[in-house]
This record gives sequence, structure tokens and C-alpha cells, in this order.
Amino acid sequence: MRDKIELTAQEIQKVEQLAAKGLSVGSIAGSLGISKSTLDRRIAESEELKLALEKGRSYGVTEVASKAFEMAMSGDYPAMTMFWLKCRAGWSEKPQNDLSATNKPIEINFVQKYDI
Repeated sequence: MRDKIELTAQEIQKVEQLAAKGLSVGSIAGSLGISKSTLDRRIAESEELKLALEKGRSYGVTEVASKAFEMAMSGDYPAMTMFWLKCRAGWSEKPQNDLSATNKPIEINFVQKYDI
């Protein structure tokens, strides 16, 4: 039977840093030189390691979201502004009244006025 792998404080810090960069648990495990299943077990057993993973992920998302927001607000990146509005404000490129989805004929009443 092998000895149980324990992660050092430096390795736990590395987990946090790699999670902030968006790496998966499997990729983080590979970087540490251990299997994904081993890292999964250590995460399940250690609140400190679980917190490092969550904190890293939150930090990464916060940093990227902040940069995306700055880009959207600057006016220099119209694509980012549109992306932000679609994701955060519910904007869409779909027409609001998509009449092609119904099979009903459209009734249009024309009123003509003549000035004589």
C-alpha cells in the first residue's frame, strides 16, 4: 500500500492559482503530478483545499468579468459592449415579434384617405 499523498501549503496555493486561470481539476492534478482521482479525494477531505479551489475560481471569474466590464464601458470595444448587453442585460438579435413562428395569416387593414 502506498503512502497517502498530502499536499503542502505551496501546492495548495498552486491549486488556487491554477483554478483562478480556469484550469480543470484534472489539469490541476496533472500539474501537481498526481491523478485527478487523488486530487478529488484530497478536495473532499480538506476544507482548506476545497476553499482554495473555490477562491481561485471566484478570483479568476471576478478578474475577467471586471476586465470585460471595463472594455464594454470604454466604448473602444463595441463587440464587448454588445456581448455584455446580451449576457447581462438580456439583449438579443432575434426580432421581438417573430411572426414566422406562427402559421396564421397576418391581417393588415389599410385605410386610404383622399383629399379632394
